[in-house]
Formats: sequence, structure tokens, C-alpha cells
Amino acid sequence: MTILTIVGELSADFSAYTANLVPSDFRIRSSGPHYSDYSRKSFSMKLNNATYDMRSIANQYFNQNYTFTDSSRLWVHMANKMEYNVSNANNYMYLHKPDGSILMGFNTTVWTSGHQLKFNIYGPDGSVAHQAVWSRNVYYSDSTANFDYCFDLANDEIKIYLNENLQATISAPLKENWSGSEASYLRFYILRYGALTFSQMVVADEKTVGWRVKTLTPDSAGTYQEYSGDVSDINSIALSSETANSTDTHGAKQTYQYTDVQSEIQTDMKVAAVAVETVGNSIGTLSSLSNIVIVDGEEYKLPNTTDVQSNNFGTGIVDQMDVNPRTGLAWTFDEVNSLEFGFTVEDLT
Repeated sequence: MTILTIVGELSADFSAYTANLVPSDFRIRSSGPHYSDYSRKSFSMKLNNATYDMRSIANQYFNQNYTFTDSSRLWVHMANKMEYNVSNANNYMYLHKPDGSILMGFNTTVWTSGHQLKFNIYGPDGSVAHQAVWSRNVYYSDSTANFDYCFDLANDEIKIYLNENLQATISAPLKENWSGSEASYLRFYILRYGALTFSQMVVADEKTVGWRVKTLTPDSAGTYQEYSGDVSDINSIALSSETANSTDTHGAKQTYQYTDVQSEIQTDMKVAAVAVETVGNSIGTLSSLSNIVIVDGEEYKLPNTTDVQSNNFGTGIVDQMDVNPRTGLAWTFDEVNSLEFGFTVEDLT
């Protein structure tokens, strides 16, 4: 199993472009239509550009590029509340190759009477090769809708699940248009007079039906406190050098204890994987950033070491742990609740 990207809470609309959003940080906390038990803040999201008709608000890069084969099945899980009481409340999301060309455009239109999903499949020449559409005359005004989409190249079809139930299977020429291509990132847009709101998203190469993203919140100092700044900086809405933990020391470490997973979630769910993400920036050679985790008092430096020189708190450094590195077994909630997460930085040279 490979989790390509995880997004927590995201809430944006046209008026919020100047009123609600910090331009360099889309990690919005909100009392709005989100999974309050699950969501917190989204990482790795930065402002791109703005035009009159459509605003490109963020790119979300995959932890690694995903290469489509003739037998690939790419899964996307999204949870969002169908809250809009207006016509044409459009959510736009595009799947991109590393060079910026488009593989797919995705659009949701919500009315008071129902909603419509639209998938534009792009071919190798960069034009729309096929459009797949699914409509449903149900308006989810009071509940969060969990959607899962399977893009199945082996069978040239898109499967749509709603609240864990298969709703539709749509034919689409995915194999001829995507096989051999790489997917690198998602780009989110807001259409004029529209909005983009969801409380969690995960993209993976394994079936995501029934998955939920629980974001843990740092709440107190851990074993290592070798950086300036503290937990209040980590939890700050702003994402900048003024609200960061910082150091000039090679090998310095900083770890935090996190909130526990609620008992009701433990009753209903099991842990599929633990993902650790850090965003950082360096203006010197001290720029080789790594995630660390402390399990039962044992420290583990995770493998995805990344140069964050001039990263400007952009693309996150993500490590995925499918099993407990100390036991080699699947995670338990007790183990997750006792973890410390953090980071360390070393000279690039």
C-alpha cells in the first residue's frame, strides 16, 4: 500500500480569497462542514495565481510520482458536506503530470435538488479525450458525504462509492490515455461564485472505501526541545519563519506529544498506516530535514530526508509507516497514542 497524498481540512470560497485565507497557508481551522472528530489543518498548500473566472488556490504534491500501468487502480477518498444551497457551486480539481500537463479534471456541481460529478479524461495530446458524468437527485444537507473513486485502468472504468456503497460504474478509456504516464500532483481551483470545501482527502494505490484520515494535534513538548519555538508555533494558523521552530545547530531535534485518538474512533476503526509530515524552509546549508518518531522510548529517523533549501514552507516531507517499526506489526491505537513525532535537520553537505 502506498498513500500518495493526504489532505486535511480545506475550506475556501471566492470572497474568502482575501477575507479568510492566509495567502501562503491554507491550513484553515473552521467550525463549518467538516469532520470535527477527524480534521485539523491541511499541509503543503500554497497560493498559485488568480484570474477573473477561476482561481488556482493550491497544489498538493504526491509523496512520490505514481506511474500508471495497464492494470493500475488509483483510489481517491474525499469527505465533504454537501452544504451549498445555491446552483453551480463548483469544486474543481485537476490531476497533473510532473511537467504540468493534465491527466484529469474533476468537477462537482451541487444544487438544492442533488449533485453531479464530472470527470474529464485528458489524452497524451493534452486535450479532453473523454467525459464521464454521474448525477444523483439527492441533496445531503445535514450529513457528511464520503466519496471514494476508483480509476481502474485494467477494466477501463471509474467506480463511484458514496458512504461505502457502490453507486455507479462508468466506462472511460483510461488505459489508452493514461498507461505509461506519471501522476505527480493535484491542483485545486475555485470557480467564480463557487466554493471548495472538504474535511479530508487521501489518494492511494489501494482501495480506500471505509478509510478516514485522523489528524493528530501536537499538544505538549516531547523528549527533544532543541529548537527555538514551541507547540504554539506549530499550531499557529500562519505558516512562516515568524511562527516556526528554528535552529542553527546541525543534528538538532524537536519532538512533540500529540492528542489521543478518541475512544469512539477506536471502537469503529483500525489503523491502516501512520503518516508523518513536516513542512520547512532553509536559507543555508543546514537544510537536510528528516522526520523522527519515538516509539516506546526508541527513536527512529525516518527515511524521506529532503533538502528544504528555499522551500518556503511549501512541499511537505512525508513518511508513511504501515507497521510499528519497533514490533514489525500493525499499529494499535494504544501505540499511536503514545507516539512522539518530530524532526531533525543536518548540513546538506
